[in-house]
Amino acid sequence: MKIAFLSCNDLDGFVVDDHHLQEVFEARGDQVSVVSWNAECDWSQYDAVLIRTTWDYSTNLHTFLETLKKISQSGPRLLNSYELVEWNARKSYLQQLQDADVPTIPTLFHKGVTKGFLADAFEVFESETLVVKPLVGAGSSRTFVVTKNIETDELTNIQDEIAGDEVMVQPFIREITSQGEVSLHFFNGELSHIIRKTPKEGDFRVQEEFGGLIELIQPPETTIEIAKKTLACLSEVPLYARVDLVTDGQKWSLLEIELIEPALYFRMDSNSASRFVKAFDQYLLK
Repeated sequence: MKIAFLSCNDLDGFVVDDHHLQEVFEARGDQVSVVSWNAECDWSQYDAVLIRTTWDYSTNLHTFLETLKKISQSGPRLLNSYELVEWNARKSYLQQLQDADVPTIPTLFHKGVTKGFLADAFEVFESETLVVKPLVGAGSSRTFVVTKNIETDELTNIQDEIAGDEVMVQPFIREITSQGEVSLHFFNGELSHIIRKTPKEGDFRVQEEFGGLIELIQPPETTIEIAKKTLACLSEVPLYARVDLVTDGQKWSLLEIELIEPALYFRMDSNSASRFVKAFDQYLLK
């Protein structure tokens, strides 16, 4: 098969491990090309296009979705599907999952950031600290932790960064600084491997790009149950999904489900790339 790994123009500063997956595909005779999503390309030459490291899509979501639609209409199998990507691109999907009784972090949505909206959020959540992030975003970009005594200059900076974009606000889960996030990776609906991402001291961002620690773990059974319940809410089984969960010390909650361009940490489990390829083969038979 001819397979394209959909990427972006600039991966400087990012940790990428898709070469592990590429090696497994190519070892059995497949041809793999890494192609930027905004490159001029004849997509019909490929049998499948895997959305992988398109980590700048959130800066131009409309064009990104148009590209995916074009790919889908050109002949190759797009994975994950356009329908799943469109749904997952805006974090308002968390409300749908909450309505389906998936344990999630309480969330408020708003257009832009105002002092009055933050004051209401502090009261609603009965929290001294909040997380503010855009509805469309990736990799902790434009994510802020704010306290009740937020200074005018700090608020102005956030407003300049967010502009008039839609945002989501959640109570800050302090345990994330010590216990991190747990990420469960599923290929064609089957659990593959689980990692924990813990931020470096003094930070709340868990990504390696910010100094986060990554380790392979055996997760609490509750996290698997929540992840499977989350997947059951989707309109279709995705080829790949990463379910990120956090705990407040008493219960686990969904942080987000990644269906577009998640790091899948193949380097952390030597058999994970082979499991992905096996799932890929089974998926194409559907």
